[in-house]
Amino acid sequence: MTLAAIIGIIVVGWAIFTFNRLIRLRQLGDNAWSDIDVQLKRRHDLIPNVVAVVQGHAGYERSTLEALVAARGRAVQATQAGPATRAREEDPLGNALQRVVAVAEAYPELKAVASFAALQATLTDVEDHLQNARRYYNAVVRDFNTAIAQFPAGIIAAMLRLRPREFFGLEDPSERAVPKVPLALLLLALSATSLSAQRSYSIERFDARVRVNRDASIDVTESITARFVGSWNGLYRTIPVKYRTPQGLNWTLGVSLQSAQDDAGRNLRTETSRQGAYIKYKVWIPGAANADRTLVLRYHATNGLRFFDEHDELYWNVTGDEWEVPIRAATAEIELPPGTPGARAIAFNGVYGSTARDATVTIDGNIVRIAMPHSLGYHEGLTAVVGWDKGVVTAPTVIARTAQTVRSNWPLLLPIPVLLFAFARWRRAGADPRLRPIAVQYEPPPSMTPAEAGTLMDNSADMRAEPQALWLVRRRDQLFAAAPQERGRSHAP
Repeated sequence: MTLAAIIGIIVVGWAIFTFNRLIRLRQLGDNAWSDIDVQLKRRHDLIPNVVAVVQGHAGYERSTLEALVAARGRAVQATQAGPATRAREEDPLGNALQRVVAVAEAYPELKAVASFAALQATLTDVEDHLQNARRYYNAVVRDFNTAIAQFPAGIIAAMLRLRPREFFGLEDPSERAVPKVPLALLLLALSATSLSAQRSYSIERFDARVRVNRDASIDVTESITARFVGSWNGLYRTIPVKYRTPQGLNWTLGVSLQSAQDDAGRNLRTETSRQGAYIKYKVWIPGAANADRTLVLRYHATNGLRFFDEHDELYWNVTGDEWEVPIRAATAEIELPPGTPGARAIAFNGVYGSTARDATVTIDGNIVRIAMPHSLGYHEGLTAVVGWDKGVVTAPTVIARTAQTVRSNWPLLLPIPVLLFAFARWRRAGADPRLRPIAVQYEPPPSMTPAEAGTLMDNSADMRAEPQALWLVRRRDQLFAAAPQERGRSHAP
């Protein structure tokens, strides 16, 4: 198999994969739009029932019902239009429904009607399904439009004549503001919010102690105090372990959990998983119900130091930036080997990529202390950068650093075995075979007749050579037949 054939197979495989992916996204988009269409039809079918139930009550605002009916008429006329047009026509219908339900709250006798209560429940269900279907459809459309716009997948998309799809409702200003929903939905959301408020948690303190060892490894102890409101099973601790170097290469930390205990020293049940650039520890905490609980994590980390020409450095994300709740107080204490010269440190806080430096940093000999003067918000973290003069810790060898780089960036090495395989296949089947030296012969071999020699020279049988060949064959047979008689006569007495 030649290199061209291998490249052709790879290209064909990529084309098949891309084709199937684009077709799958297109099919998902069609299915998602069908779901939206079903929910919109359910909403249109419910409106005549709403009007029929409420229009008989005295004093009810007739203009509100007329606006609802008119909005439904325009929405029904746009059923064959595209998603963007339908979204523009469905928005006034949703607003009209909101006004109808809001005004109905002023009529106790209407609220007491069982049929109206059933209609409200059905409308709530329709609106919930419609919002979920809209979010799912827009997510699929986003992925589809991104896929056909990328290179080289756009080549396959152009061959299939795929065009970007329209979003449903993204151009509606209400998408960027607080959503307008019927009052029944609002009451339902408020009740759900009150229930969720009864079950929450927050991180009251996050104290980390990091010890830098002379063998370039680090030992980390984290004390996390959480306040639980309601009943909880435990906490997740998510640690970023994969970073990107300025050269564009991956840099991966080696983190191994040593223990997970409560403040009394009792071991806790844990479960470890890897999610992209993060390692995630799931820790079960007994008694995490309406109480404050402290979790103590200890783990060992490698490849956490960076080595430069003039200094070595620890770059450590102290708290991580994946917490979905505030961290009221965060501190870090970094212990360097005794006698470390030239210690210096800075700290960054905020969301990923932030350059804010609000934390206070103090250096006392080989101890660096960092403290946040205020709480950390949603998905905000604290990162410590500590440097010192070279010669304190043992830097890994070039071979060890190369091996670590290879482990973190192994996909970049895939072309090497492919090239070696292609070269081996070429040497085996594609290269010209080695030939022995060719010696020129000016006379035919003794066993070859002139006719055979002539055929070998010009690759064709000459008719003039055939009689000579037949004569030679006949002459050979005569000589062979006469040979016994000659031998017998020579030995006669």
